Amino acid sequence: MQNTKPILSISLLASNRKKTIRKCLESLRPIMDQVTCELIIVDTGCDDEVRSILTEYTQHIISFIWCHDFSKARNAGLKEAVGEWFLFIDDDEWFEDATAIIDFFKSGEYKQYGLACYIQRNYADYQEKHYQDAWVSRIIRLSKETRFVGSIHEYLWPVKGANKLLHAPVKHFGYIFDSEEEKYQHSQRNISLLLAVIKKERDNSRWWVQLAQEYRGIREYQKLHEMCEEALQQFARQNNPHINKERGCFYLGRILADLSRYMYKEAVKAYEKAIADKRNTQFCQAALYAKGAAVYFKLEQYQNTESCCRKYLEIYQKLHDMEEVLLEQGSFFIREAFNTEERNNIYSYLIICGLKYKDNNDLKLYFDKMEWQSDMLYVYGGFVPAIVEYYAEAEYEVFFQESAEVMINRKGVSEKVIQAIQKIEKKENVQESFMRLARIFSGVNSNHYYIIYLRILYAGYMAQPLTLSEDFAALFKCVVDIFQLPDELWNIAESYGIDLEPMFLSVPFDQWKKGVDSFMENSDLGSVESRRNIILAQCKHSNTRYDYFFMKAAEAQLVYGKYREECELLHELFHEYTEKTFAFYGRYYKENAFQGEMELLPLSCRAAVSIKRAIESEQEDDPVQTLTLYKECIGIFRSLDKALNAYCHLYKQKQDNKCKEQAEINTEMHTLLEELKKKMIILAENGMEAEALHTFHQIKIYMQDDEIHELAAKYFPDSIVYRHGS
Repeated sequence: MQNTKPILSISLLASNRKKTIRKCLESLRPIMDQVTCELIIVDTGCDDEVRSILTEYTQHIISFIWCHDFSKARNAGLKEAVGEWFLFIDDDEWFEDATAIIDFFKSGEYKQYGLACYIQRNYADYQEKHYQDAWVSRIIRLSKETRFVGSIHEYLWPVKGANKLLHAPVKHFGYIFDSEEEKYQHSQRNISLLLAVIKKERDNSRWWVQLAQEYRGIREYQKLHEMCEEALQQFARQNNPHINKERGCFYLGRILADLSRYMYKEAVKAYEKAIADKRNTQFCQAALYAKGAAVYFKLEQYQNTESCCRKYLEIYQKLHDMEEVLLEQGSFFIREAFNTEERNNIYSYLIICGLKYKDNNDLKLYFDKMEWQSDMLYVYGGFVPAIVEYYAEAEYEVFFQESAEVMINRKGVSEKVIQAIQKIEKKENVQESFMRLARIFSGVNSNHYYIIYLRILYAGYMAQPLTLSEDFAALFKCVVDIFQLPDELWNIAESYGIDLEPMFLSVPFDQWKKGVDSFMENSDLGSVESRRNIILAQCKHSNTRYDYFFMKAAEAQLVYGKYREECELLHELFHEYTEKTFAFYGRYYKENAFQGEMELLPLSCRAAVSIKRAIESEQEDDPVQTLTLYKECIGIFRSLDKALNAYCHLYKQKQDNKCKEQAEINTEMHTLLEELKKKMIILAENGMEAEALHTFHQIKIYMQDDEIHELAAKYFPDSIVYRHGS
């Protein structure tokens, strides 16, 4: 602190924000080093750790017991300020570059003004990619009357003299919350304070404007609509620059509330009433035209949409560089009219409306104005599909490819482009349209898998295979699951003799495995068999990748259950499954791993070992043992349980049928024997001993010994048969 009276008093409201307090204080150092300053800190509840940090920068610290009144806290610091000018700041913001403030005071320019504004950059994320800039009146020439007003969203009053805009952005993160619940509670606190203030000061439009902002922030659109209606009535008869500046907030709030609740007809009425009010500032008119364009576009009234857009752009061209005028004419909601998002909406509406009438002039005129390189880029949802659909039907122009390259290389937009192309690709009888898109997008400089896919398709369509091998290699590098690539690609590779094996072998095994697993899970059996045939045709060498694919393909045939009604085919599939499983896992496990408890083996491999034992049992013709072994396989690897249950049922049915057939054969044989015995007896009793003996020799091999002896003794006592007992 110097002995001379400071030019600037800086007052900081500290509320124990440990993450940001030092950043805030450090950002003030350049100002304090170059301008005669004093730093006053109002401590509203800091702990010892933060208090220690504060004392590194000043001893002028005021303890303040928080009472939910921001003006009282601010005035505590203001009361002790002795500088000619006063600047206030919070501990959740810090200057990115304070040069403009320093120059303002060092040059003596401050003597010509009564107040100054700087830019508050309100971030929506901690990565600092999305933000909105707002001029805030935070620097003022002190007078005896100067004080803070308002328990919430406080401001300095009275304001006298000219205003200077200082391009000194302060980073502000106070509007970022860890959860929607935290955000809602914060707004509810503010809303309750604002409602209390409005009850006391109904004629102060500032509080109504702040309340509208709070309701929008938590999407309370019904309350926003009601509040804006009430505010419009409250200030309906007033006609002065201040009210005319803020009335637009209520008009826009009402329209926004209707749009957000899909009440488009009501929004049209609100817009038409608002735009007819001649008291609105030009900046407000631009904001209203922007909302009118949105409303008419929703109602598909494209001529009205276009009219609103062009009127908006007329005002934008006139005012957008006039910062002082905009600050004088715009309140909340209105200030957003010239933001990148709103401008891009206007450009999008004009482009879409033009394309609906097959006119691409606005596309060529406004496409490059959409600030494609900006982190703040916003593209209206219907914009990309409209362009893609137009390109699918229009005659080719070089501009199409130039714009396609811009979109496809813009994060967040490329996904929308590809979705729009894929939507057309899925339609029937649109090959010509799809190939127009393939021509445009295959020529862009991009490593996106879908662009490479289009490049291959278009090369095949035009019979221009010069770069196909390179394109396939590039595609395989950026696609995790190559097996789910469309059949047409594989057909192109086959037609032009593309050697895919080097590309197969270049895929890391982990990626190959992940792709195979995904493909088997999401594909039908026909697709599995198709890809298997492709690999069989391409692979010339033994490789673990192929073994894994064939194992999973064999597993898929069992899982999909195509042959569960055919015992022999199902048996062959189980046999193939065991062979392919052993071929793969045999590369990694020693023979003794396939014995005993097999705790080291994956479940699918354990199941294969058990199934193999059951298959081998079938060769020993022991149906009971075989069926027991198959049943023991159930539950080892759940994916195969349905197939195993089906085979157990079919196998048992097959064995039952064999038993039934054998029983029928035995019955028939018994009947035949009885007939032959009767015939033999008749022949013997009629003296036809030779014929009877012949018949006896035919049937005796099917008879018991006792029965043979009995018949021989009775009918052939002198025969050699009887004498030899057989």
